[in-house]
Amino acid sequence: MTIAWRSFIRTQGAVVYWSDGEAAHTVAGASVTMAHAVLLEGLEPATTYFYQVLQDEEPVGEVYSFSTASEEPGAALRFAVLGDHGCGCTAQYALIDVIKDREPDLVLTTGDNAYYTGSETEVLQNYFVPLASLMDHVPVYPCLGNHDVMTENGRPLLDSVYLPTNDADGTERFYSFDRGDCHFIALDSNQDLSEESLQYEWLEDDLQRTEATWIICYFHHPIYSDSSHGDALWLQCILPPLFDRYGVDLVLAGHDHNYQRTYPIRGFENRLGCISPPMGCWETADAAMEPSYLSPNGTIYVVTGGGGWSLYPIWQCSLRLAAGEERFHTVIVDVAGGELTLSAVDKEGVVFDTMSITKTFPIGGEGD
Repeated sequence: MTIAWRSFIRTQGAVVYWSDGEAAHTVAGASVTMAHAVLLEGLEPATTYFYQVLQDEEPVGEVYSFSTASEEPGAALRFAVLGDHGCGCTAQYALIDVIKDREPDLVLTTGDNAYYTGSETEVLQNYFVPLASLMDHVPVYPCLGNHDVMTENGRPLLDSVYLPTNDADGTERFYSFDRGDCHFIALDSNQDLSEESLQYEWLEDDLQRTEATWIICYFHHPIYSDSSHGDALWLQCILPPLFDRYGVDLVLAGHDHNYQRTYPIRGFENRLGCISPPMGCWETADAAMEPSYLSPNGTIYVVTGGGGWSLYPIWQCSLRLAAGEERFHTVIVDVAGGELTLSAVDKEGVVFDTMSITKTFPIGGEGD
């Protein structure tokens, strides 16, 4: 686990941490600085740790805690998703409270983390301040939205977070990580994702390498949307065929400020003349199973952009749309073995949409 914080003056930072019944350990930062990041290594699985920040050997702030992942195959995992949230507004704070009440193991964001331009001040006021009471005990993995990159191509946010790096260009702009039976992939849809791009080549290599039961990909611009921004047509004939080939289960996006969930969709391989919905480079699969899918023959796409910054209407209900609402919300996903359940929850804590996927495995067990 990485513990990161900023101090008002240059100090020598450190973190003291312990678990119940165990002696405390202290890890010092690498240098005297205002931007501190301390990596705690050798942690035990499925364990709650307590920690406190030190500056020049003096305790600062409260004692916090976090829990490590289980090593048990098929262990339960819960993650939350928040998109287009970085406004420092009432709805954002209400949704963060909803997320905290549901105690996720990690949080993803689908971009636009710091309105309006992703400046250093906005990153502090609209990202870190609202999320402070969550990220002190739960890791948050953002991706970049179009508003985040308006200032220095996203540098204020990227300089302030500590994320996995990719092995293509060594940056945090796009990355992947594993947690339990899930493989998570964060893309930067503000950058080139054509088949000749570095990001696409990295994505395909990453998909080839993973052996996870579940693959979840997230980025800002929705490939399929029945709202204001519409389909990201520059992605529609490129990414879905790749997702189909490698069995991506769930794709999460933001950008349109509402909630939308498709039936399982399969994309067409580089079909010419991709046009707007209801026709385009896609076809639904196994829609009759809605909302409980058994090994569906396609990927489910979710727009989750109702994190706090205004709402957009849903202009049309295409044949691919299984559910959609103009509502502030977060998405909660529970995974355990071959079962995945998705719930859309509004800022009052009301669940207004659910969907489940059950995977069947060959005789002999999962992965045999």
